[in-house]
Amino acid sequence: GQTIEIVLNNKDQMPHNLVVLQSGSLDTFGKVVDEFLKDSDAAKMDYVPNSRYVLGASSMLDPGASESIIFKLPDTPGKYPFVCTFPGHWRLMQGVMMVEARPPD
Repeated sequence: GQTIEIVLNNKDQMPHNLVVLQSGSLDTFGKVVDEFLKDSDAAKMDYVPNSRYVLGASSMLDPGASESIIFKLPDTPGKYPFVCTFPGHWRLMQGVMMVEARPPD
């Protein structure tokens, strides 16, 4: 349930974004992204479809750019995937954010 900030610094030579997803939704969301890329508005929306699986997302960042995303973590501990949704990237550019229960005071 904490609010966090993630900073994406694009040090690559091509555009990237960062999309944090609900636990267990990577494959389902990936299929949504693949379909969304056929939409003529996909680039205008930074290749991030409106989806209940998205917890937070940056815009598409050009090389050398950076951006913060601030969002509230779910209360449920688990593995929350993150991806880049630039066309073709979500299958390889991905990671996992571990959310753990806060220890009792």
